[in-house]
Amino acid sequence: MIVDESVVVREMEEILDRARGAGLRLPASVVFANGAFSCLGRYVASATASGPILVVGGRFVRDRQRRLSLEEQFCRHDVPSIHYVEVRGEPTCESVQAGVTLARRVRPHTVVGIGGGSSLDTAKAIAALLTNSGTIDEYLEGGERTRQLECAPAPQFAIPTTGGTGSEMTRNAVIGIPARKLKRSLRDDRLMPTMALVDPDLTMSAPANVTLASGLDALTQLIEVCISKFARPETTEACLKALRHVRWALPRAIMEPTNRPARSAMSMAASVSGLGLANAGLGMAHGIASALGAVRPLPHGWICGVLLPHVLRVNRDAAEQPLARVLAAFLGEDEPKPGVVDRGLEELDRWYAALDVPADLSSLGLTDAEIEEIAVGSMGNSMRGNPVVMTPREVARFLQRLCRKAP
Repeated sequence: MIVDESVVVREMEEILDRARGAGLRLPASVVFANGAFSCLGRYVASATASGPILVVGGRFVRDRQRRLSLEEQFCRHDVPSIHYVEVRGEPTCESVQAGVTLARRVRPHTVVGIGGGSSLDTAKAIAALLTNSGTIDEYLEGGERTRQLECAPAPQFAIPTTGGTGSEMTRNAVIGIPARKLKRSLRDDRLMPTMALVDPDLTMSAPANVTLASGLDALTQLIEVCISKFARPETTEACLKALRHVRWALPRAIMEPTNRPARSAMSMAASVSGLGLANAGLGMAHGIASALGAVRPLPHGWICGVLLPHVLRVNRDAAEQPLARVLAAFLGEDEPKPGVVDRGLEELDRWYAALDVPADLSSLGLTDAEIEEIAVGSMGNSMRGNPVVMTPREVARFLQRLCRKAP
């Protein structure tokens, strides 16, 4: 089912139109087009008042040529000054607070996040704390007395350079607390970016391992949105449409990094998965992935991907009909046919093997103590949407099965 990138762009426009018509949460403006990054300076100038700009990013910001191209764009639109926050690894309270300190000193009018989910989430958190007092840990969910944002965050632009998290379409930022081995969200409807600028061409420089991990994250989000207890027709239809492209697009994006149709399809899958996350919810794979990622420094999307087939089997009976629709879409079939769940799960296993995705977690060597810690930590917002109600004890048993080495 290989399609031209123009077809993907048209499908994305249809999804966005329907999402707005249904009243779903999404950025005030979404631009989805190959080459759209070249217009960033104009978009920022037209959408916000003139003033300093804070750019938050990882590899993109450290690349001299890309940094120069960015500065040339802003200079053409009379931006008085540009400041940078470099992101290295997933955001933590400490790294975010360092960015907040800089932001409060230079007082940017606009925050621009460029990169993967870590960069975009860091940018969201900095934009929120730029206009609110206190420290980031005071606002994270799960605290004894979590503060709410009093003032709207500073205007922020989200520009993904990976086809994965969909953070450009969400209203939360995931922040790590390494000392407590936890990840918690800063969540507020006003955290939704002012504009999401999605240029699939920007993902072409992502290494193969990043393309794989981020693609698995998008796949898992698309599927969990559809089988979540909080699923809704509008998000399900959007996610099913995007899901139909993943099976052909992700392998091609890995093997042919500059393949425009594949990159466009995976960018669409990522953004739509973020739209679904923001308006429906996720499930067990993301609940465990968040907790496991806080205990072991592993790519979030990789964890989600390894867990996904096992999570689907756990939820099979409780979500039989939505799972049939999901797997039919993954297989490229218009409607679920008899036996589609078995065929879909078997094909998912074969597809994983071809992509060298591990079949389980046995290579991690998790200890019993770590498994217990992960099980307790998994009982967050994502787990609430899982079709089967899970307890820490049941999650621990699930993980123990995945951690046993095959005889």
